[in-house]
Amino acid sequence: MNVSSSGDDHDITVTLATDADGNITSTAADVVALLNADSSVNVLVNASAEGDGSETVADSGGLANGVVDAGSGALVLTSSGYGSDQFVEVNVLNGTFQTTLDDSTTVASRDAGADIGVQINGLTAQTSGLTATIKTSSLDASISFAEAANTASNTASITISGGGATFQIGQEVSPSGQLGIGIEAVNTARLGGVSGKLHELGSGGGKSLLDVGAGQSGADLVAIVDEALERVSTLRGRLGAIQKNVIETNISALGVALENISEARSQIVDTDFAEETAALTRGQILSQAGISVLAIANQQPQQVLSLLG
Repeated sequence: MNVSSSGDDHDITVTLATDADGNITSTAADVVALLNADSSVNVLVNASAEGDGSETVADSGGLANGVVDAGSGALVLTSSGYGSDQFVEVNVLNGTFQTTLDDSTTVASRDAGADIGVQINGLTAQTSGLTATIKTSSLDASISFAEAANTASNTASITISGGGATFQIGQEVSPSGQLGIGIEAVNTARLGGVSGKLHELGSGGGKSLLDVGAGQSGADLVAIVDEALERVSTLRGRLGAIQKNVIETNISALGVALENISEARSQIVDTDFAEETAALTRGQILSQAGISVLAIANQQPQQVLSLLG
């Protein structure tokens, strides 16, 4: 009995042992031990056996009525990942036997997972696997849940206290023109996720390469790095989106508003200048008229004296 896997397509091929007559001799326990011993396989699926696993995995007749007998040693395959994009599919390359879903009655060769259902502040969050994301006018958060939290009855209270800053980006000082930004810590004690934190990968941290063995899977170490990268990428994407879609948009809008105000001020200044120019011209005309009248008035006595003389 042997097993081979293809990392690109995530295909796992199991070749069962047979006797001289072609009858399958591999038991469920044999297949479980084989799959779980291969690190490249157990990253994709977890294998277990119902009952004692001592009976053969398959025979020519298949399962009676498509029902798994708890004592029959049926082989159980479970996806290591969570979410609607995770699935387990069994294709029989040689021979015949039936596979059933979780209800042990529905005969099918493929079973897909489902994303976790989460409500945050009464709103249904967008979910992918065990991660829930919500974006509202006052909250932008992403939460990753542990495997133990994947039950319908679990509830949790999360309180956000302090942190972040409020920036005035609009034309008017009002809540609609303000933006709150909170940047979480990105040190090694915070980077990571449900699989662990980045600092644990160091020597003595509990999840270094030296700790990989029966009690510590190498897949958890890779998951920690992936979760840390995802957290940093999410933070960079969030800040980039704020800069591109909010700050730069408001800068452009404020630039247009400043241009309009400058143009209006220029028109007002031009109007005031024209008014003052007209007033100055009027004053000059009145002054010249007054001087002319005085000149004429001074000439009249001279003319009278010349007549008398």
